[in-house]
Amino acid sequence: MRWFKNLKISVKLISTFVILALITGAMGVYGIMNMRSVDQDYTDMYIDYGVSLGDLGAVGIHFNWVEKALRDMLMTDNLESKQSANSTTRDNHG
Repeated sequence: MRWFKNLKISVKLISTFVILALITGAMGVYGIMNMRSVDQDYTDMYIDYGVSLGDLGAVGIHFNWVEKALRDMLMTDNLESKQSANSTTRDNHG
């Protein structure tokens, strides 16, 4: 430890900053490698689950259309109007 005390302050400071730069660089490389892993995991997750969410949204929209047609059929007393709503629903969504 005596050799360290005998060094000039400038040498001590430079060596400390070099060591810190090496540690920081190593952590940066580690972070970049983890970012690539996270990107691959995100891509896999989107392919497995994200695409199907769009299909679920389409199902929800079609459900609302059918629900509206059913409500219109139940609210009217006119048989011709009921049949028209039923055929329109079957043609568009069934």
